[in-house]
Amino acid sequence: MSDGQSPYNSLMRKSRLSACLALSILALLVGTGLWVLHRSGREPAADRRPSGAGAPAGGAGSRGSGLVAPGAEAEPATGTAGPEPSASALDPSIDASGPPVSIEGRVTDAGGNGVAGARVAAIERVSLAEAIARDEKLLDRRPLEALRAFQVSLGDLARRLPSCLTAAEGTYALRGLPEGDHRVTVTHPEFIAHGERDWILVEAGRKARYDVELAPGLSISGLVRDAEGQPIAGVRVQARRVETARLKGFGKLVQIFVDQTEGASLLEASPVETDALGAFRLTSLEPGGHDLRLVKEGYAWGEARGVPSGTDGVAITLEPAIRVAGRVVSPAREPVAGAAIVLREPERDVQGPAGPLAVAFVDVDPFGEKERSAMTGEDGGFTLGAFSRGSYELMVRAEGFPEHRRSLALEGAPLELGDVVLAESREIAGTVLSPEGLPVGGAEVWVPRPAARREDRDSRKSSVLEAGPAWSVARSRTGERGAFRLSGLGGEPHEVAVLAEGYPGELLDGVEAGGRSVTITLARGLTIRGSVVDAEGGDPLPGTRVGIDRGPVHEQTADEGGRFELRGLSLGGGQTFGGTIVVRASLDGYREARATVGFPAPAAAPAAEAKLELRRLAAG
Repeated sequence: MSDGQSPYNSLMRKSRLSACLALSILALLVGTGLWVLHRSGREPAADRRPSGAGAPAGGAGSRGSGLVAPGAEAEPATGTAGPEPSASALDPSIDASGPPVSIEGRVTDAGGNGVAGARVAAIERVSLAEAIARDEKLLDRRPLEALRAFQVSLGDLARRLPSCLTAAEGTYALRGLPEGDHRVTVTHPEFIAHGERDWILVEAGRKARYDVELAPGLSISGLVRDAEGQPIAGVRVQARRVETARLKGFGKLVQIFVDQTEGASLLEASPVETDALGAFRLTSLEPGGHDLRLVKEGYAWGEARGVPSGTDGVAITLEPAIRVAGRVVSPAREPVAGAAIVLREPERDVQGPAGPLAVAFVDVDPFGEKERSAMTGEDGGFTLGAFSRGSYELMVRAEGFPEHRRSLALEGAPLELGDVVLAESREIAGTVLSPEGLPVGGAEVWVPRPAARREDRDSRKSSVLEAGPAWSVARSRTGERGAFRLSGLGGEPHEVAVLAEGYPGELLDGVEAGGRSVTITLARGLTIRGSVVDAEGGDPLPGTRVGIDRGPVHEQTADEGGRFELRGLSLGGGQTFGGTIVVRASLDGYREARATVGFPAPAAAPAAEAKLELRRLAAG
């Protein structure tokens, strides 16, 4: 059964296409793709879910395993679960008086025997979409940062997934799931993880049955020693299939994004650690070759490539980490204590003119696995241990000094940097005023990080305000008199951005540090007020999230009467006449709604009304 305009399908189509374009073509194509998708119809891609009220999908094996699980079936919640006894009857830990059963079934091996102790979890379709949507705006400007943000959101989601363990006969019951689409995942230390991509529809008053047949997993075991042959405990060991482990450049980034949007990354096996004897054992592996990555503080990365699953006795030696040392000093050559030192992969502009070449043949590090950090001591000294050879960027951040950056090339030998001299600190101070000349308190004022590529004025302003003060080299908040002070800046001209509630954001160019006080007068903003109601009954929908499609974050939660008011909006491109703003509204259990609000003469009529009608996901 199709849910019509499913927000998940629309969002995933939009995000996946945006990312693939962003990571494999050029920024222009990405921007075009996002523009088209934002304005396209919201029809979802066809699901493989069978038609019929509440008929959920069966499982076709775990990732690439080719297994076939029995189809899922729906039945009234008051009925029986079929020939098998219910999970609550077999497992006293399941409270039969608790929330109603949403999905139940049985997990078996290839011989039909029940698998006890398997972890069964439900991934809600809406929650998965929201985990990606939270940072989706980063895709078309900073895709590498977006992938990292997605991974953090998915990690949070994984920790909150409703789950249970199978009972002695392999039965399970997932209770109290919200209405909507869910995907069932099953993991067990001795079996290959099951995470079929079809969706199961959960409806109030009905329960779905979903049986899973697991395939036995293979293992890889071995020992880890140092260069002198001594065992190393606490080494983190992870296995990845050769087909994905060796992807580089665009291929690696696109594969990561696809796995994130489909929820496959939630099923990745957790690393294991070596014991006191340096021994490890990886389980639940699929047939085929695997590359092993070994990580421990103080050592260089260890690798074993192309190890077939089922292999025992793998011997791996770890070499010492590549030492990077130095001393941070002030312009007067005095030691700077407490400075933050970060050694990381150089930033790459994936979408700039040289974007394709910037990552085409590089083993990109989107999750910061190569990143090392330290703090300087009382003498300003620091020492870092890099995991691998390659190109790096050293960043030094110390209060009261401009950020210091330096490119490094590590070949394997220790690197002594000597004194790292910080530049003289300068500041920008000033006042933020309203259009009437009154001080604006509580405004966010910041110096954004330098642009990674050339942008026109409107695009730059939009990207800076969307990123907000978190993407800055210095930030401040105005007091009651509207005063701000930005310190730790270099002597070159800077951009200064301002965001205040009820006003459009502002971005100033070429502001000199250390000069006279700066006065920033905010422009008048536009206002959209209105209501959010249920499309079928017309009832107000309190708690609905209402915002706009572009520009700085202007988001509000509808009150008890479903009313909202978005203030401080602006038309794109600095327009002062005829233009439109797209308002969106979203609420769990409903399809997202959008409305285009026109401002034919903003100066004369700076406010407009909007009414948004939301339809339930299960409707139709």
